[in-house]
Amino acid sequence: MMDSMYEAEGIGLAANQIGVNKNLFVVDISHVDENENPRVFINGKIKNSQGESEYSEGCLSLPEIKFDITRPEIITFSFQDKDRKKKVEEFNGLLARAIQHEVDHLNGILIIDRVSKAARIPYLKNIRNIKNTAFKGSHLKPKPEVYL
Repeated sequence: MMDSMYEAEGIGLAANQIGVNKNLFVVDISHVDENENPRVFINGKIKNSQGESEYSEGCLSLPEIKFDITRPEIITFSFQDKDRKKKVEEFNGLLARAIQHEVDHLNGILIIDRVSKAARIPYLKNIRNIKNTAFKGSHLKPKPEVYL
């Protein structure tokens, strides 16, 4: 999955974005925060959140479309790591935002679902084109690898 994410030049990718029916996503923000490494999150759940911030988000499922999305600034997240070790950690900033974005994907929510209809209007033509191609799996392809 990391290879698929890197090829698409994303910072996160949920399994269902590439047709894998697992509660799993990957995130890599190391290009922004050198203290972070690529991470795998399995069976994750947001336990708590606090604060709010707005940030311009893009999405691999909606290429070239960005919206200002308001999300909690800090989250407490329970998950299993790539070794299936159970963890509960607090995340903030871009990593918290990326986690929430990928959890949304796993729950069938896209960034267009988090904005008003008026905010979508300039992108309606692009969204229609994407629905006709992207959701048929033409732009994100799974790599031949073992999924957890």
